Amino acid sequence: KVTQRSIRQTGEEKAIEGKSLFSFDEIFDEDAATDDIYDAVGSVIVKGAVDGRNGTIFAYGQTGSGKTYTMQGNGLTGSIPKDGVETEAVDGIIQKVAWDLFGRIESDPAREFLLRASFVEVYNETIRDLLHDHDDAEYQSIGSPSATRKSPNQQNRCEDHNNLTVRDDPKTGGVSLNCKEVIVT
Repeated sequence: KVTQRSIRQTGEEKAIEGKSLFSFDEIFDEDAATDDIYDAVGSVIVKGAVDGRNGTIFAYGQTGSGKTYTMQGNGLTGSIPKDGVETEAVDGIIQKVAWDLFGRIESDPAREFLLRASFVEVYNETIRDLLHDHDDAEYQSIGSPSATRKSPNQQNRCEDHNNLTVRDDPKTGGVSLNCKEVIVT
């Protein structure tokens, strides 16, 4: 289904023997606003999470296409004057998920929730754990001048969290990562 700003996959996918099948919820063009994206896919994932299902929001695209901005917003928490112009805070998908999720939880005080979250980044075929605790001395790119001064054990610890592996789960058909998962309160 093609709309003015997106493409949505419909119908049944047919598996081809020996080939992997990847489906998607929606593809957005460069004019789509973060609100459009959240309304189309994010709110559905939040509702599913509140109903007890796991949820993943995965932003994919070429370098410079706006994935980080879409996910994180502009990083402001209020309006900030810059060069005489007020710049308003723009929430990203992550902030919108948090507002929506905690709003839904607050509206159901009789129910108990347990939230877990992981944040990873995929760049140049490397998966990096964004929640792994790093101290400034240890958290350097492998191969940087400061990395050569580290012990092999320190380099391996750093590298382990900057190059995670994806494991297919044959029982569920899903995938899992060896990344840090935190309980959200």
